[in-house]
Amino acid sequence: MLSIFISVFLSVIFLSLASCFNYCFYFDLVNLNSLSVLNYFVYLDWYTLFFFSVLFSIVFSIYSFITYYFSIEINLSRFVSLLNLFIVSMVFLVMSPGLVSLLLGWDGLGFISFLLVCWFGSSQSFSASLKTFLVNRFGDSLLLCGLTLLFFCGGFDYYYSFILFIFLALLTKSALYPFSYWLPEAMAAPTPVSALVHSSTLVVAGLYILFRYFFLLSYLVLFFLSCIGLLTLFYGSYQASVTYDSKKLVAYSTLSQLGFLAFFLGLGFLDLFYHYLLVHAVFKASLFVSVGSYMVVGSHNQDVRYLSSLWFLNPIISVIFFLSIFSLSGFPFLSCFFFKELLIGSALNINFGLFFLFLFISSLLLTVYYSFRLLFIFIFNKFVLINSYLNLNYSVVSSVLFSFLMLLVGVCFSFGYCFWLNVGSSFSLFTLYSLVVLLCNYGLLYFVNFNSLLLNAFCSFFSYSYIYLFSISYVFDLNVFVFGFISFISFFYLALSRISTQFFLLSLVYLLLFSIFVSVLVFII
Repeated sequence: MLSIFISVFLSVIFLSLASCFNYCFYFDLVNLNSLSVLNYFVYLDWYTLFFFSVLFSIVFSIYSFITYYFSIEINLSRFVSLLNLFIVSMVFLVMSPGLVSLLLGWDGLGFISFLLVCWFGSSQSFSASLKTFLVNRFGDSLLLCGLTLLFFCGGFDYYYSFILFIFLALLTKSALYPFSYWLPEAMAAPTPVSALVHSSTLVVAGLYILFRYFFLLSYLVLFFLSCIGLLTLFYGSYQASVTYDSKKLVAYSTLSQLGFLAFFLGLGFLDLFYHYLLVHAVFKASLFVSVGSYMVVGSHNQDVRYLSSLWFLNPIISVIFFLSIFSLSGFPFLSCFFFKELLIGSALNINFGLFFLFLFISSLLLTVYYSFRLLFIFIFNKFVLINSYLNLNYSVVSSVLFSFLMLLVGVCFSFGYCFWLNVGSSFSLFTLYSLVVLLCNYGLLYFVNFNSLLLNAFCSFFSYSYIYLFSISYVFDLNVFVFGFISFISFFYLALSRISTQFFLLSLVYLLLFSIFVSVLVFII
């Protein structure tokens, strides 16, 4: 309970500070006679604070889910302690501005992930944890080689050698091709660990560091990053399309989305990359816990064919599971839809070769295919184990709380996230415009108020606080600040008109798929 309270408190604090806080400080780790031998720097800006806000929101929900998942676990306090150390390591990695200082969080993630993956103590868990540990140790050695080369050279005389070591080290941490095989094996860990690892901690660490040190990367390195991301996207999408293991299917889905992020980071879409990273973290965590709830009911059977037809036993989890699938596939009016349309439209305007274009389009089609394949298996497969009914537990408040909170955060990213963006970036201005929020040079801001939604209490709290902090600096700059309100119905029709004209490609595809889905459903019923 204390961990839940602390995570909620930190999430709200980081979110409220993100609009106006930018600070760097350091403290001495070793100090001999006023001579600082070793310093530790901490850098906090809006990128870091927004990441912390999403991270601690997911952590709060995972702590709530642990009480349901580990209802009979004897060593629960030890597990929570390891999970706390894992989160602290991620915090150290994110807020460290230097490559040397982030080693503390980097090594912590690698070592504690080994302990968490082998938690169940089976031979499969030990084998998976050993693979995860060895790949991470290989990445650590490459990172140390790169830092040693930089230290002894005293500069960037050996730039390409240094970047090669760092680049390969970050690929191992984010499980990009050809270091992708350890990620599905890590599914031997408990489901709360998988939800945390695959959403906002271990697998995004390498991509986050590449994002923060983007200015050091040359065009050749970015080209290789795009190629590797595209290969990872295709590999993860294909493997997710043929597997029946529920946790491995979601793991391969994470792998494909990591490749998607790496591909667009290599193309230079920094703001789109960052915000899609946060949105993916929210819905992927919700998807993992929804699948974990089905597994608990199904006696921890991971075969998705044996978990099908369980959706009617817990309709709330099922609705959230379906919404998570729809969002990750880019269904209209969900948060990933806007980001994917912008990213795909931007990528198609770049001439990167016929082969890469074919690979990219094939991967996107496979992404939609495995999402709807999982959905159809869950709905239309009639095979159910008898013990699934015997294990049905109606006291799943923790899992419902987790998924519902993640759904709220995801919907806020879909509609209210435009007020949390960096207002100085070009991407935020485009987002404000595309979501019918007008921000012109005269300081006129129309703020959308969702007064017909139950979400208003959650969404408007952060939106109002951000507008208040934003309006202080904005008034001093332009001496005028006006904001108005429009109804949700007006916003819906304006947004529908905007999406039908500007996001025509995905709207047409998904309306066609949705009509086919409804037709098949009516025919079967």
